[in-house]
Amino acid sequence: MCRLLGVVAATAAPIADLVPDALARFEALSAVHGDGWGVAHVVPHDQGKGELRVAKAPERASGSDDWQATVRDTVTDAALLHIRQASPGMPLVLANTHPFHADGLAFAHNGHAHPGATLDALVAEAGAPIPVGDTDSERYFSLLRAPAATGAVDDALLATAERIAASATATSLNGLLLTPTTLLAIAWWHAPVIRGAGDGETERDYRLWYRVAPDRVVIASTGVAGEDADWRELPHGKVLRVERGSLRVRIIGPAEDVAA
Repeated sequence: MCRLLGVVAATAAPIADLVPDALARFEALSAVHGDGWGVAHVVPHDQGKGELRVAKAPERASGSDDWQATVRDTVTDAALLHIRQASPGMPLVLANTHPFHADGLAFAHNGHAHPGATLDALVAEAGAPIPVGDTDSERYFSLLRAPAATGAVDDALLATAERIAASATATSLNGLLLTPTTLLAIAWWHAPVIRGAGDGETERDYRLWYRVAPDRVVIASTGVAGEDADWRELPHGKVLRVERGSLRVRIIGPAEDVAA
């Protein structure tokens, strides 16, 4: 089980200044989720869509000088952050560290899907890019990249989660997806999906929350968010889409596309 944090802001600033309170709680959770950290952000430009850059390391965020430098010095208006709690037996190497970055997309996942052979079969069937590392999360990303290349990324997120859930066992398919123009979050944790969760884990551990303010939108996992009244829960089976620049927020799901 991992933890997710994302932000889109009206004005570019260091990440530590965009989400100071949430970031402190997020970093504290690395005491448990200490198997790696990663940050993807959009490099803002006066003209054009911007470009994505990723910094990550297979080490605990708290106590990492590189983590501190990244969140302190990275100036952006859109970012996603991930801290990892690796599945048992999964190597702690850079290739397995989130977020995964390719094709103008950066993706981070919270949950676990198995068996790996089923995911590999889905990747082959879809003609999706071959993963570099060992994780189910990167296979999720590979399956996402195939439809995202030709269609709307929000539809691709939902379709990919549905495809995995129909064929594999998954504790959660929650994820954050950053593009040069949008930040998207998918909540996919409903009780029928959570089979074989770790000891002490509950549905609440897998929920995603978001907070809309005039100058920024923040998305976060339980433990970072959810306890305060101004956080709203993203329902299971829905995608939250936040547009850079306008901060327009939409919740997208089956037979639904409404302003948040």
